[in-house]
Amino acid sequence: MQKINAKWMREFLAYDPTADLAAVKVPILAITGAKDLQVDPADLDRMAELIPTELERHLVPNVTHLLRAEHGQPSLRTYKNQIREPIDPRIIDYIRTWLDTHAHVEEPH
Repeated sequence: MQKINAKWMREFLAYDPTADLAAVKVPILAITGAKDLQVDPADLDRMAELIPTELERHLVPNVTHLLRAEHGQPSLRTYKNQIREPIDPRIIDYIRTWLDTHAHVEEPH
């Protein structure tokens, strides 16, 4: 059993990101898995309501909080094995496509 800093955990659980999300001024890529047990996938819809700038969002089927594929029943117990697997390739594709669109690299002179 690993100890968790109780003060940090209380602050973490009490944090409401609503005001911070409403203040964002840059484009955002939000990706979550449909089998995420730690963050409600419906938060993507709430983010769309709050964020005043461009938001690209993806709810990826059969993917957990670790962004790894899970074809069975999601469980925190599967994390130990999932972390050894690569990130789901769909996630990589979403990130690559988003960066191609949003990352403006200046050419050297």
